[in-house]
Amino acid sequence: LMKLLPHIRWIQSETHEDHEYFNDVLINDSPIEFAHVLLVPHRGMTDGSPQIVSEYGLRLAVDLLLLSSHRNWFVVFNSLCAFASVNHQHYQAMYSPSPLPVQAWETVLVCNSLYRLSDTYHSFAFVVSWRGNGDQFALDILRVLKVLVANGIAHNLVLVRGESVSSILYRNMLVPRALIFPRKHFVGKKQQSSEFNVAALELAGMLVMYGDDAEFESMTEAKAKPHFADSQLNKSVLDGLMQEVVAEFNSTAEEHPLT
Repeated sequence: LMKLLPHIRWIQSETHEDHEYFNDVLINDSPIEFAHVLLVPHRGMTDGSPQIVSEYGLRLAVDLLLLSSHRNWFVVFNSLCAFASVNHQHYQAMYSPSPLPVQAWETVLVCNSLYRLSDTYHSFAFVVSWRGNGDQFALDILRVLKVLVANGIAHNLVLVRGESVSSILYRNMLVPRALIFPRKHFVGKKQQSSEFNVAALELAGMLVMYGDDAEFESMTEAKAKPHFADSQLNKSVLDGLMQEVVAEFNSTAEEHPLT
């Protein structure tokens, strides 16, 4: 999956029970695009750090997004049963050669900083808008993930700069947005089909194609749509998740979102 060296040792670190754990940015051994790296919080922890988003790891991922002002720099996360490669918390980041579709997709306000993708798009997604600082952004994302994890729902996360979802705040500015795609579980070989897997990159609009050049050249939107449809949860499940997420956002409790 990746080479451990050379790598950039993150400045921040934490000490637990007399052991210091670093957060590493690793060079991907099979890069998809320019500067394709992996962020691995607490690499080397003997007590395990499974592929579940933590507050600490997500805050690092948000920081990684904010390190570059380039609009095509983005960060993604695939949960278990959503094409995660290994069961250790890690995030991928890279530059896209062109703007990603998710940066401009139309959204519908749900409540507070919570939106959803318009029904005109191929997949359902919760969209969390930027409210001025990284800490609040991360906590709002965790409110959605708390519900998904509690219900055992596989998911893909995309952190990207995009057009402001608000007609008032940050108008005509590119600001961070998070898209969380709840989806059906996938268990099996990572190459789901001869064409492409439906993971975070593909949901963001970057199709990583398998097969030969002919398959790539013949790919159309009409041919791609069934792959996305196959990954979608049914409407009743999505409606139930929406109700729980809205309740989480409207809650006045001051407890941590993952407690």
